[in-house]
Amino acid sequence: MRYRQTLCALAVALALFALAPVRVAAAEGEESAPDGKLAYTLLLPEGQTGRQEYLEDGDANTCVRIPRGGLMEILLPEGAAFVYLVWHSPPRDARLSFFNGSDEPLDECAADEEMLHQRYPVPAGSQRLIITGAAGTALSELAVYGALPADLLLPEQPAGKADVLLIAAHTGDESYHFGGLLPILAGEKGYRVSVLYLSSKHRQAEEEAMRALANSGVMRQPVFARFAYRMQPGSIESNRVSIRGVWQSDAVIRMIAGAIRQCQPEIVITHDAAGEDGDIMHAYTAEIVRQGIAEAGKAAAKNAPDVEPWQVARLYEHRQSGGDIQLPVDEALGAFDGATARELARRGYEGYSFLAIYGKAAGAAGAAGYDLAEEYREPELDPMGDLAIAPIPTPPPKLPVG
Repeated sequence: MRYRQTLCALAVALALFALAPVRVAAAEGEESAPDGKLAYTLLLPEGQTGRQEYLEDGDANTCVRIPRGGLMEILLPEGAAFVYLVWHSPPRDARLSFFNGSDEPLDECAADEEMLHQRYPVPAGSQRLIITGAAGTALSELAVYGALPADLLLPEQPAGKADVLLIAAHTGDESYHFGGLLPILAGEKGYRVSVLYLSSKHRQAEEEAMRALANSGVMRQPVFARFAYRMQPGSIESNRVSIRGVWQSDAVIRMIAGAIRQCQPEIVITHDAAGEDGDIMHAYTAEIVRQGIAEAGKAAAKNAPDVEPWQVARLYEHRQSGGDIQLPVDEALGAFDGATARELARRGYEGYSFLAIYGKAAGAAGAAGYDLAEEYREPELDPMGDLAIAPIPTPPPKLPVG
């Protein structure tokens, strides 16, 4: 172990010498900011100097990149207990190495390649932190804390068994079309909810989506498929060629099937087959979700024998009116200090900076829009019902997809 740490220290020293990073003060003075952040000093790789403000501007669209073979160094202040990182994209081969004042290695850890938000305890006596990574590794936020704030965004792992999988066409749809649903199922009723976004407006919209989900009781990091973002009026049949030019159907089906197999939901919820607001991407999502459900239930392919098939028990589609279930969106929710699902939906939608131009916040809290239509069901299993939800049986029944 000591030999490995010595080699790591030598590699870091060589990289520092070769790249000659420029010292940049991230904050002046030693006192902590009102949000509890501690001042630190940052040394950036060549080509990234002058971009330190990108780590503090609250905009995940901006970032500082670590070039191939490069590194980022942080001189830690006294009292540092945690380092908080928001990655611009899931980190690949990223490592954090802590050193004391004599440049002796204290600890080394690998970044979780699935998580966009991560926090790392600072070993006692640490004065320097070196961050390395594969080409393209980039950070959108870096903060040092003596104690973590209670409202710090730290989503949970996306993997693991879920009761409900929500599949949304766009970031923002979870609040505008499904916002009344999530606080009831995830927050009030305690369902394990996973979310798959087929497209994201941009990286900052993903941050705002995670904040909206957390405020609705969904603590898991969603899956961002990052297919092309498009909002398009019209009908599927007259625009099918152009739709396939935006989203390759085979790739989307594989993504949906993979998400279903990973989280094994009893219930899948998605868009209206008619397309809310006349958006054909919503209608196409509903269509392709059915195909993804069917694909997930098939036997494992020869090239992926370890992938277990999963058959969804229920599929629900959102309806702006006339659904089988009308959600009680105006009832006070104890899990949210008496706020209603309608109010929480509006807050989530208003948290999107790019959606402010559409002026739809009032619509997100309108009278209609939180109905669900049942597309198929198993009579012996009624986990939704009138939302007086009973625990889902374990193990769940395996049902054919029809």
